[in-house]
Amino acid sequence: MPLLEAARRLGLSAVEEKGLDFLGILLADEQLMVTLQLAERDGLADLHREAYKCLAKNFYRQTKMVAFLEWDVEKVIRLLSSDYIIIETELHVFTVAMRWICYQRSERLRHFKRLMDTVRWMYLSTEELLSIPVAPKTVTILVWPSLSL
Repeated sequence: MPLLEAARRLGLSAVEEKGLDFLGILLADEQLMVTLQLAERDGLADLHREAYKCLAKNFYRQTKMVAFLEWDVEKVIRLLSSDYIIIETELHVFTVAMRWICYQRSERLRHFKRLMDTVRWMYLSTEELLSIPVAPKTVTILVWPSLSL
């Protein structure tokens, strides 16, 4: 952050300390989504980068918050496609995508394919794939014309 760097170089420890405190508030879990939106809107690249790092590091917590569920599809796809999110399994990417869709199902179902394309399916084990619940209301089975069931 340029202001913090300037304060450090000029030996303004009180300004640096206040700046770090304020940055801590902006990057706190409860404020992170708002900080990302403001930084993106106002072109604050350094702040946006730091906030995005926090988001990637705290992927599980952040994606359970209502602020995330209200994101537009492009932001969700960018996050879920990121190589920097810290996850244990791709099943979590799938779960987050489904949670986002289900938040406003009728409006968001049209984005299903694009969101599923963010899941790195090859990294899911057979057990993980089998653990995905299949419910008639949430899954549409597509049948190839040449197949008869």
